[in-house]
Amino acid sequence: MSPLLIAALGLFSKTYPKIKINVSFGTSEELLDRLEANQLDFVLSFKPEGVSEHLETMPLFSSMLRFIVHCSHPLAELSSITLKRLSETPLILPGKGFATRKRVDDLCRKHQLELTVGVEMNDVHTIIHTLREGYWGTILTQAAVRGEENLVQIPILCADKLTSQGFLFWAQGDYRKKSALAFADFLRKVAGGEERS
Repeated sequence: MSPLLIAALGLFSKTYPKIKINVSFGTSEELLDRLEANQLDFVLSFKPEGVSEHLETMPLFSSMLRFIVHCSHPLAELSSITLKRLSETPLILPGKGFATRKRVDDLCRKHQLELTVGVEMNDVHTIIHTLREGYWGTILTQAAVRGEENLVQIPILCADKLTSQGFLFWAQGDYRKKSALAFADFLRKVAGGEERS
């Protein structure tokens, strides 16, 4: 979500330079819980399973899950990767609570797959930087690594639909600040202006 957020922040701040923006990062679970408790104006996240009915959603884009490695990784030349080969590869994955991790765990359960997870981390940005060493691979959405140089996105060979939907979440029926609505418009414009699947 970072490239989308950064682009929208730039546009919003140029248009409304006097409005202070407070950005909080966390897992999808944590942020959606805070939204329901009225601690946040909105949440930008992939849609996890079992989202509360008390939340409204605005779809922004869809993005495929990919096996991501640095161009120096031994598997960087692959045109695709099988689930079996993926299970034999040292991985660094987002921690529990991230919507992407839930998708990966569901895929593993369905295919009785056990991944070689050496590191779990609750910060996707740090995961992306850790890949630069060329040892680790990860499974993230294409949107998560958009614009990151020297990273290779490898399709995962699987009959399952590996698409994740990016959404803006609002607390249902609550008052919405004009500034939050304006920011949401910029997010929608940025998401619609780029191909993200």
